[in-house]
Amino acid sequence: MHSAELTPPEVWSLILDETRKTIHPQTFSTWLEPTEAVALTSDRLFVNVKNQFAVDYIDGQYGAV
Repeated sequence: MHSAELTPPEVWSLILDETRKTIHPQTFSTWLEPTEAVALTSDRLFVNVKNQFAVDYIDGQYGAV
């Protein structure tokens, strides 16, 4: 399957699967597991999080991902 054919949740799931391998399990379950991909453009994936604090934390820690 070509990456352009993947849905936002499928792309996010692939990213989460790789990220899960590199960070502490509690960190993953607290910050990344409760997120949800909602839109995908040619160069961005948009992800919903539970609140602004989570946005700030995730962006600060993983924004480069």
